[in-house]
Amino acid sequence: MEISKLSERGSIVRYGAWHGIEVSESRFAAGLAIGEHTHRTGYMSFTLAGSVVDTIAVDEAIAAPGYSCYVPPGTPHANVFGRSGARCLLVELDTPVLRWLEGLGSDVAMPRSGFGGPWTWHGMSLYRALRHGSATSLDYEEFIHRSFERSARTVAGRSKAPAWLARVREHLDATLERPPSLAVLARDADVHPMHLIRVFRTHTGCSPGEYVQTRRIAHACRLLLDTDLALTHVALQLGYHDQSHFSRAFKSRVGVPPGAFRCRDGSRHSRIAHNSGRRPLDPLFGHVGQSIWRLADNRREVARTAGTDGGDHSWR
Repeated sequence: MEISKLSERGSIVRYGAWHGIEVSESRFAAGLAIGEHTHRTGYMSFTLAGSVVDTIAVDEAIAAPGYSCYVPPGTPHANVFGRSGARCLLVELDTPVLRWLEGLGSDVAMPRSGFGGPWTWHGMSLYRALRHGSATSLDYEEFIHRSFERSARTVAGRSKAPAWLARVREHLDATLERPPSLAVLARDADVHPMHLIRVFRTHTGCSPGEYVQTRRIAHACRLLLDTDLALTHVALQLGYHDQSHFSRAFKSRVGVPPGAFRCRDGSRHSRIAHNSGRRPLDPLFGHVGQSIWRLADNRREVARTAGTDGGDHSWR
């Protein structure tokens, strides 16, 4: 089955389209299952909130904030969204763009996926510019060029993930503020610590430690754009010892300090995302502004999941 646009399966906010690159943010309903399908265009996806079982070709991954993937045209792909649904930044690349990348020596025929790494943080930087309303066509093109200029983790040729890997990830996801030691994870999985590290990296694209940091920083990006929490409170909520520790970890991955990521032109109140006080906070969209709320009013699945108590910023 061919689907023209994945974004149309969810509630969509379109940011724009320039020179064959179309960017949107989509909210997918809880439990939504999209069977095996293909696209005529290339797709990049960045998970912003929630979770989804992402199957690309024969490779299956549980996507969560900090996960990103690329699906080439014609590649079989399936999605099953989690109990809270999911929110994703989607970047669609048409045929001329893919040919341009090929001409630069990029491999656009190989699927890619994983947690963290430059690919993910380039996506979060673009998302920041989109939310601030400052992204231009040049930002779109620079994002694509930077994303494909280096080899990301491919999904081809990997063996099926062992059952214990899902348990290890569940353990880490449940203890992101205070993750267990490698010895504890290996004992629970009944494998040698070095074997755990190798298998974990093969199937997630990063080490267990970097996975925890990626999940933390991805959630931090959301908190910085969607709330007015002080940086100290964000740091403590994510499990960092203090604000300086959090700031160093954030800047080393995203490229700018958390304060600069949150603010535009030096003002924290210049962000697009704000709480007007007239609407409840959607558990996945967060503070998204009145234009998005008007769109959400027409989307029954979003209305059903709208919060009534200020929203849920859980990263679980």
